[in-house]
Amino acid sequence: TWLGFAACADGEEEEERWLEYGTPYATHEIKGKVVDAENESKPVVGIQVVVRGLEDSNQRPDTLFTDRSGEFTTLQPGFKLYEKYRVYYEEVA
Repeated sequence: TWLGFAACADGEEEEERWLEYGTPYATHEIKGKVVDAENESKPVVGIQVVVRGLEDSNQRPDTLFTDRSGEFTTLQPGFKLYEKYRVYYEEVA
């Protein structure tokens, strides 16, 4: 076991709950939809989207593109429950 033990129990209930020891971890889902400024029902396909974490300088930016529906989704690993991200959009030829 890592750090000497795998888990411990609180012992207060008839069926003991196991209290786990470990490192906090979160996965943040960032998603959006890009639509035409003049016609919001028209999705924009192929827009480059760059997602960059603002609090962790070691985190690499994620680059993706909108799909046929104008949508994008990315999963970003993190150690905090709340993280700050900046999302950049660019039309590429």
